[in-house]
Amino acid sequence: VFKITGGYAATLASLYWNVNTFDTKPGTTTKLGGEVRFETDAPRFAIGFTNGAPAVRIAVDGRYLSPANVFQSAGTPNWIILDFSSVGGRKRRSVVVEAGRFGMNFAGVRCTSHDMVWAPPAHDDLRVAWISDSIVAGSSYGPFVGGGVLHQRVGKLLGWNDCWALATGGTGYVNPGSSSFYTYGQRVPQALALDPDLFVLFGSTNDIGQAGVQAAALATLQAIRAGSRAPIIVLG
Repeated sequence: VFKITGGYAATLASLYWNVNTFDTKPGTTTKLGGEVRFETDAPRFAIGFTNGAPAVRIAVDGRYLSPANVFQSAGTPNWIILDFSSVGGRKRRSVVVEAGRFGMNFAGVRCTSHDMVWAPPAHDDLRVAWISDSIVAGSSYGPFVGGGVLHQRVGKLLGWNDCWALATGGTGYVNPGSSSFYTYGQRVPQALALDPDLFVLFGSTNDIGQAGVQAAALATLQAIRAGSRAPIIVLG
């Protein structure tokens, strides 16, 4: 009954699930952005998150809720109740739950037996694979607001509704960062597996002073082109 963009569902503590994005290195999977979408005719329903879940942002019919646009979980799980009984009642609504830099600990949706929840249609989806560093991935200082990560914001502006961030701070075409993460070129197989409609490569100042950057960048582009005919956008 849900549609997931920018990631894939992964079980969390048997009762919940998260939106995972990609492997930053062997055996290490990360969460970065992603959205859960659904439609419902319920006049009153609840969206659940685990105790201490990262902040998320919720939009109904394209409008964000609350001045701060942020909901922080508390309790096990915490249920955010959305009640439209006095403002339109029962009608079809589209809901988007946007994760931030640390994903979301999603516990599902509750409504009465008289209501329905279903996934939105998949038409006109445009999938974009972003390969980048902390410019896209964020850092320890943010962004922490759901939907605030760069690739999600750009996607909203340009109509790219399924943006995947294969991004890790401190990395580049050559530089694996401080923890031996995959370089840009080493992420290409994961990006190709998504069969995206568009590739965006962004960065990287992390390669300053590194040897062989031009050759590594060329090899990365050639690997993408060998496996896909999708357009490639390269940003400096």
